[in-house]
Amino acid sequence: MKPEDSSPYAQNSTETKITEAEILKMFSLSKLSAPAEGLTRFIDEFNSILNFFGSLNQVDTTNVEELAQVHDLANVFRPDEISPSFDVDIALENAPDQFDHCFKVPLVVE
Repeated sequence: MKPEDSSPYAQNSTETKITEAEILKMFSLSKLSAPAEGLTRFIDEFNSILNFFGSLNQVDTTNVEELAQVHDLANVFRPDEISPSFDVDIALENAPDQFDHCFKVPLVVE
Protein backbone atom coordinates (compact mmCIF):
# COMPACT_ATOMS: atom_id res chain seq x y z
CA MET A 1 0.00 0.00 0.00
CA LYS A 2 1.28 3.46 -0.85
CA PRO A 3 1.50 5.84 2.12
CA GLU A 4 -0.36 9.12 1.86
CA ASP A 5 1.48 12.02 0.21
CA SER A 6 0.09 14.33 2.88
CA SER A 7 2.70 13.17 5.39
CA PRO A 8 3.77 15.91 7.82
CA TYR A 9 7.32 15.23 6.67
CA ALA A 10 6.78 15.51 2.93
CA GLN A 11 9.98 16.25 1.02
CA ASN A 12 9.01 19.61 -0.44
CA SER A 13 7.48 20.93 2.76
CA THR A 14 8.97 24.17 4.05
CA GLU A 15 7.08 23.99 7.33
CA THR A 16 9.36 23.66 10.37
CA LYS A 17 8.97 20.26 12.00
CA ILE A 18 11.49 20.52 14.83
CA THR A 19 11.30 23.46 17.17
CA GLU A 20 14.08 25.03 19.20
CA ALA A 21 12.49 23.64 22.36
CA GLU A 22 12.57 20.11 20.90
CA ILE A 23 16.23 20.48 19.91
CA LEU A 24 17.09 21.69 23.42
CA LYS A 25 15.19 18.73 24.89
CA MET A 26 17.19 16.33 22.66
CA PHE A 27 20.42 17.91 23.88
CA SER A 28 19.24 17.56 27.48
CA LEU A 29 18.18 13.92 27.06
CA SER A 30 21.51 13.18 25.37
CA LYS A 31 23.38 14.81 28.26
CA LEU A 32 25.00 17.20 25.76
CA SER A 33 25.36 20.92 26.15
CA ALA A 34 23.63 22.96 23.49
CA PRO A 35 25.89 25.40 21.63
CA ALA A 36 25.40 29.05 22.48
CA GLU A 37 25.32 29.88 18.79
CA GLY A 38 24.32 27.82 15.80
CA LEU A 39 21.19 26.23 17.24
CA THR A 40 19.37 27.09 14.03
CA ARG A 41 21.89 24.90 12.18
CA PHE A 42 20.75 21.90 14.21
CA ILE A 43 17.11 22.76 13.59
CA ASP A 44 17.75 23.01 9.83
CA GLU A 45 19.72 19.75 9.78
CA PHE A 46 17.08 17.81 11.72
CA ASN A 47 14.36 19.19 9.47
CA SER A 48 16.42 18.18 6.45
CA ILE A 49 16.73 14.65 7.82
CA LEU A 50 12.98 14.48 8.52
CA ASN A 51 12.25 15.79 5.03
CA PHE A 52 14.45 13.08 3.52
CA PHE A 53 12.68 10.36 5.47
CA GLY A 54 9.38 11.98 4.52
CA SER A 55 10.34 11.56 0.87
CA LEU A 56 10.35 7.80 1.49
CA ASN A 57 6.60 8.06 2.06
CA GLN A 58 6.26 8.81 -1.65
CA VAL A 59 7.74 5.44 -2.67
CA ASP A 60 5.16 2.96 -3.91
CA THR A 61 5.65 -0.24 -1.91
CA THR A 62 2.49 -1.98 -3.10
CA ASN A 63 4.25 -5.10 -4.47
CA VAL A 64 7.12 -5.18 -2.02
CA GLU A 65 7.13 -8.14 0.34
CA GLU A 66 7.65 -7.36 3.99
CA LEU A 67 11.04 -8.37 5.34
CA ALA A 68 12.32 -8.98 8.80
CA GLN A 69 15.86 -9.30 7.48
CA VAL A 70 17.38 -8.41 4.13
CA HIS A 71 19.59 -11.48 3.85
CA ASP A 72 18.70 -15.13 4.33
CA LEU A 73 21.06 -15.49 7.23
CA ALA A 74 20.61 -18.08 9.91
CA ASN A 75 22.38 -18.51 13.21
CA VAL A 76 24.89 -21.30 13.17
CA PHE A 77 25.03 -22.91 16.55
CA ARG A 78 27.64 -25.32 17.75
CA PRO A 79 27.02 -27.79 20.51
CA ASP A 80 28.21 -26.76 23.95
CA GLU A 81 31.24 -28.76 24.91
CA ILE A 82 33.14 -28.70 28.16
CA SER A 83 36.76 -27.78 27.57
CA PRO A 84 39.68 -27.11 29.85
CA SER A 85 39.87 -23.63 31.30
CA PHE A 86 42.11 -21.64 33.62
CA ASP A 87 42.46 -22.77 37.18
CA VAL A 88 40.64 -20.31 39.48
CA ASP A 89 43.87 -19.37 41.26
CA ILE A 90 45.64 -18.63 37.96
CA ALA A 91 42.69 -16.59 36.66
CA LEU A 92 42.60 -14.48 39.84
CA GLU A 93 46.39 -14.12 40.06
CA ASN A 94 46.45 -10.54 38.71
CA ALA A 95 43.03 -9.45 39.96
CA PRO A 96 43.28 -6.18 41.86
CA ASP A 97 40.62 -7.39 44.28
CA GLN A 98 38.96 -10.74 44.86
CA PHE A 99 36.46 -12.32 47.21
CA ASP A 100 35.57 -15.98 47.70
CA HIS A 101 37.38 -17.13 44.51
CA CYS A 102 35.66 -14.43 42.39
CA PHE A 103 36.66 -11.13 40.87
CA LYS A 104 35.54 -8.29 43.10
CA VAL A 105 34.52 -5.17 41.20
CA PRO A 106 33.26 -1.78 42.34
CA LEU A 107 29.52 -1.31 42.62
CA VAL A 108 28.20 0.25 39.41
CA VAL A 109 24.46 0.40 40.01
CA GLU A 110 22.97 1.34 43.35
